Amino acid sequence: MLPSMYDSESRYHDMDYSFCVFVTPRQVQALGIGFDISDYQGCEDDVQPFVVDALVEMAREHLLGAKNGSCYRFPVEKAACCVTLCLDINGKLCRLQREELDGQNPLRGVPLANQVKMFQRLLSEQRISLDDLAVADVDLGVYKELCVNSTEGEDKWQEVLIKIAKWIVEQKSSKKWGKYFKAYIGTDKMEWWEEMSFDIDD
Repeated sequence: MLPSMYDSESRYHDMDYSFCVFVTPRQVQALGIGFDISDYQGCEDDVQPFVVDALVEMAREHLLGAKNGSCYRFPVEKAACCVTLCLDINGKLCRLQREELDGQNPLRGVPLANQVKMFQRLLSEQRISLDDLAVADVDLGVYKELCVNSTEGEDKWQEVLIKIAKWIVEQKSSKKWGKYFKAYIGTDKMEWWEEMSFDIDD
């Protein structure tokens, strides 16, 4: 289940869950979009369906930064106000979104696996800077990814789209997977991905 598919404010809430590519979790991990392969322990190399729209949104979050979903709001008894969870980054208070927190226990904070997309969102919203994160002494691996995204994020984003397009174009013509794409042949969605795949050999 996607982290925010039942959150009406999430980009994952209203997407086409029938349009999938058939790849392994390890192949998705290789896209470099923050995919957590630990959820697939023991079947990392087993081919399974992945929702295309979800992969695109994961890449957008991880590489470019994007708002996704609502914030937790805790009511204050007998008062017309509420409490939200914020992160203090170098003196700047930044509200956290539901899908950035620990799904089992949001009060435990932000898991390491969610930190790139959280900080990338805040950077894209210009709420913080890389300098703020350096002062805050965030995880070095997370910081390095954010630095790379600041200069190469757009290129990496295009590379991910092209790779997904390649999977789609190859699979729609295959004997094994083609039947799953029949409903999309000739649609605007399929034409968009076919056009994207033209850049594969450039």
